[in-house]
Amino acid sequence: MLLLINTAEPGRAAIALAEDDGRVLASHVGPSRRGERDTLLSTVDRVLRRTRRSLSRVRGVAVVTGPGPFSGLRAGIATANALGFSLGVRVVGISATDASTPQTFAAVALQRFTSTRAGAWVTPEYGAEPHITLKH
Repeated sequence: MLLLINTAEPGRAAIALAEDDGRVLASHVGPSRRGERDTLLSTVDRVLRRTRRSLSRVRGVAVVTGPGPFSGLRAGIATANALGFSLGVRVVGISATDASTPQTFAAVALQRFTSTRAGAWVTPEYGAEPHITLKH
């Protein structure tokens, strides 16, 4: 089973589960505001419970790498990398243009898992230098 994470759209987070053949089992799209990034794992848990699947069945994690907002990409990619590490599964990055729907995201992720060797970590592609405001 594949876990799909998309946090590349401002104010929105999408989580989906797909079978190893690419068929989407369930997906959830919800609001994601600054300061609420901790709900990402809760959403993963909600989707798993809805499908009556456990996290131990996840064989790979795909995450959208951008372009997108700094905070959203950072939260999604860090979550994907941490889950991949803790589960001992591969993590692959997908461009936001290849993740327009859960079905498209699953198909591209499946192709990526079967045709490439994933690296140790996925890194973000912001499309521009991160804009970070420092408070003085």
